[in-house]
Amino acid sequence: MDIKIYVPCHQKSYVPESNIMIPIQAGAALLGERFEHMLHDDEGDNISEKNRMYCELTAQYWVWKNQSSDYVGFFHYRRYFNFSPIQLNEDGWGNIEYKEPLNEHILSELNIDDTKMAALISNYDVIVPKKRRLPGRETIQLQYAHAEGQHIKDLKCVLEVAAEKYPEYRNSIDEYLQSKEAYECNMFIMRRSLFEEYAAWLFDILFEAEKRSDYSDYNETELRALAYIGERLFGIWYVHNKKQNSWKTLELQRTLFRDTSIEKKFHVDKDEVGIVMSCNDSFCPVMSVSIASVIAHSRADRNYHVFILHNDISEKNRKKLYGMQKDHFLIDFIKIDGKMKECDLHVDQHITVETYYRLLIPELIDCEKIIYLDCDTVANADIARLYDCKVEDSYLAACRDIDVMGAMKESREVCSYMNKIVRCSLSAYFQAGVMILNIRKIRDSFTTQQLLDLAGRRKWKYWDQDVLNYVFRRNVKYLPQRWNVLMNWENASDSRIRTLKLAPARYYREYCEARKAPYIIHYAGYQKPWKDLECDMAEFFWKYARETPFYEVLIGQLIGIYGKNISLAASEGNRMQEIRVDGMEVPIAIDGVMLKMINLFNRKFPIGSRRRARLRAIMRRAIR
Repeated sequence: MDIKIYVPCHQKSYVPESNIMIPIQAGAALLGERFEHMLHDDEGDNISEKNRMYCELTAQYWVWKNQSSDYVGFFHYRRYFNFSPIQLNEDGWGNIEYKEPLNEHILSELNIDDTKMAALISNYDVIVPKKRRLPGRETIQLQYAHAEGQHIKDLKCVLEVAAEKYPEYRNSIDEYLQSKEAYECNMFIMRRSLFEEYAAWLFDILFEAEKRSDYSDYNETELRALAYIGERLFGIWYVHNKKQNSWKTLELQRTLFRDTSIEKKFHVDKDEVGIVMSCNDSFCPVMSVSIASVIAHSRADRNYHVFILHNDISEKNRKKLYGMQKDHFLIDFIKIDGKMKECDLHVDQHITVETYYRLLIPELIDCEKIIYLDCDTVANADIARLYDCKVEDSYLAACRDIDVMGAMKESREVCSYMNKIVRCSLSAYFQAGVMILNIRKIRDSFTTQQLLDLAGRRKWKYWDQDVLNYVFRRNVKYLPQRWNVLMNWENASDSRIRTLKLAPARYYREYCEARKAPYIIHYAGYQKPWKDLECDMAEFFWKYARETPFYEVLIGQLIGIYGKNISLAASEGNRMQEIRVDGMEVPIAIDGVMLKMINLFNRKFPIGSRRRARLRAIMRRAIR
């Protein structure tokens, strides 16, 4: 039994490999690019150049004239049938909606499998989408009349032609158009002989209606009138012939895929330094600084490849980050979507779900090893030197976390938790913000689902870092502290340094030496240089921030923060003074914090620069 279901595509889309489902480029004659690995509707007998008017019907015409099989069917690149006996939840429009990219899990849920599909299809003469009841008092005719960009005169023209050429359909035309139940989307599967009858009937009507109509002043939406009406004609043809014939028919649910982008296989080439980061849209300005610092120290004779794991980074921010690429430095985005939707993961205001994305790395990227970097890091040396470190047979390489060492010395509770829950000794716990992951070994030993299940099993104190330590603690290679130097947060009563001094002396001394010439600075903690000018080692962050397309955004955010501080100081009655900055009077608290902000502003932006003019306006708004 030869079954062919054609999937018209107007853009590059993912269509699973199948002997039954065949992708076809619709409107190929009008597009400058020919899509690979699919059929094209502009070869042989075709109406491809009419695609703006006929949409997917140009593919149906081409199949009618150029292909043969026992069964013929049509899906859309966004819409398939649900071949499973299980009825799935629908949205308000009769669709099984999927927001995550089309993937193997979805295909399995829908029984999109050649053997299962063929077994079902061969039992029927015609398979159509489940009819949808229209809302309220809408009939099919009223629905068309009320739709934006659709004119009732076009529908009347087509129906007049149909009634003239096929008078036996008059009653069926009226019955279907006054009905509240519609067969939508131009989807069907039917025996070849029936398809030939339908196609001859359909195009005979549409071609004549086209001759009688004037579409010269129509916009892009209005031009699709014949395609929209063709959808209604299928319903008329099906309802009419179902009554006249003893067909065996079946109605199936239909899908709506929000993301049908071609699945890209991500891998690290042998000559590349692979780096992976996790981020959300709001944190892109900070991540860009980390990327800029890596670029600043990269070698032109080596290739670097950064993979950014995300779920919501906007097209605007992706374009900005793509603009940072160099000939030897590539950036790719990997969207996570629904891969973690069923995981119950502990997050808070400081830690977001993005931190858990690193548990997915072995599944997402094909490589032997890769560097993981937190977004709040700044490189002060060539990251290739880190990549070249031998991980040997260890699961990963990372620096010891002397912050946790100090906390274990200071707190019995933390010590007990580390020993009993994480099962880490004092000197075994590693800091997961900078790691070299041995992907091959991790993939051979653990599945992604095992790691995610473990992450959701309890409320870990240090989130997924505890999970990584719990799983890999017995086989870690420890890196010199210079590769992950923690900044020193401090306030009037406490500091990180005080905690670090409680760690074993040899590790504290190593940390102090690393601070003198850090390879990577890690702003782990509640104080951040993009929020606090007094933050430890902020000068490294701002040095590289100037090289990013987000510099003005970062400066604007910082000015906004200090502007709020000014208002607060004034409301508390602190003594103020007037400072003149390039002709602009700015009230400054005597404590000098805002003065430092102004000095920074003057130093970074020379008089007359466009950036200075733009940021002066930002500052003026911030201090009002």
